[in-house]
Amino acid sequence: NKHESLRILREVLLLRKLKHPNIINLKEIIIEGGDPKNLSLVLEFLSTMSR
Repeated sequence: NKHESLRILREVLLLRKLKHPNIINLKEIIIEGGDPKNLSLVLEFLSTMSR
């Protein structure tokens, strides 16, 4: 539903602001067709395996 989509979008926008060594960086947010249901996240590449 629309409220759920907006909640997810708000959380993604907050993730974009977080900077910490243990949090993967969000590089870009792509919303296709202006619809928050069509949301793609571009995350940084991790070259090592997590422990």
